[in-house]
Amino acid sequence: MHVAAALAEPGSWRERIYGVRYNASTRSHAELDEAADLDEGDIGLLAGRHRQLAGDLPALAIVGGCCGTDARHVEALWE
Repeated sequence: MHVAAALAEPGSWRERIYGVRYNASTRSHAELDEAADLDEGDIGLLAGRHRQLAGDLPALAIVGGCCGTDARHVEALWE
C-alpha cells in the first residue's frame, strides 16, 4: 500500500480526498511492466487494505480501480 505512510501524517488535508482508484494487482511495478496479462490480484486482500485506508479518509465517497480490477473488486470495496 503505497499511500499508507502518507496517511500517518495527521491533518485536515485528509478531508479533501473523496476518491481512490486502486490497482488490484499484487505484482511489483517491474513485474507489471513486463506482464503480458492483467493480474486480478487478491480481492479479499484489496478489500481489507481498503477498509484500513478508508478509516483515515472521512470524505471518501468514490472508489474504483484500474489495471485488472472489475465489478467484483468494486463490489468488495463497498461491502
